[in-house]
Amino acid sequence: EKLHHWLSSKSTPAPRLGLYGLMLGLCGNEDDIDFMEDKINVQAQGLRSGIGGLMSGYLMLTGSEGLDHLERSKFQQKNTSPNELFAAREAVSFMWTYGKGRYQIPPERLRQSMRMLLNRPELADLVIADLARWQDWTVMDRLVSLYDAEGYDYKGIRQAIIRYLLVASRYSDPSNGGPDATTAARARKYLTLIRDRDPQLVKRVERFY
Repeated sequence: EKLHHWLSSKSTPAPRLGLYGLMLGLCGNEDDIDFMEDKINVQAQGLRSGIGGLMSGYLMLTGSEGLDHLERSKFQQKNTSPNELFAAREAVSFMWTYGKGRYQIPPERLRQSMRMLLNRPELADLVIADLARWQDWTVMDRLVSLYDAEGYDYKGIRQAIIRYLLVASRYSDPSNGGPDATTAARARKYLTLIRDRDPQLVKRVERFY
């Protein structure tokens, strides 16, 4: 009851809202889901402090079903602001890192959700970095096709694609999620093509990689 009050009160300091959202996810139950959904469903254009924490807490309570709702209400809505999408992405990333035990959402389900955000260029560089960390090699062809695509032809996105290919090009243990020999070879082939087009950019990324 206190968490409901604090999350609804205009006098609650903004930095605490995310913490209270997480706390509600930890100690709440099914009776809290509608309350959290009402807060999440607001299509705000400005920055909403703490909404990422509330989304994370919501996913802790609802699991894959809650992720379905988050995709419908945020990822698939064209009018969702970049701030809201960033918060939703942070919630998915939070579940990947901390959603263990009874809170766990299957890894492939989280990857599937993150892949949806590739449709939003304003988040693409962050999403590509997440997918590289999560060993998702299924999007390699798509990322290469985005290298010069309209809306994605920015230096930050291109650097993220190159970093993804560098990770994928290093053969490791496939049983642990790493790229197999075929995946690594395909990544090296793509890197060669991009290096021919943007040698300085590839060199710069390799230097800091």
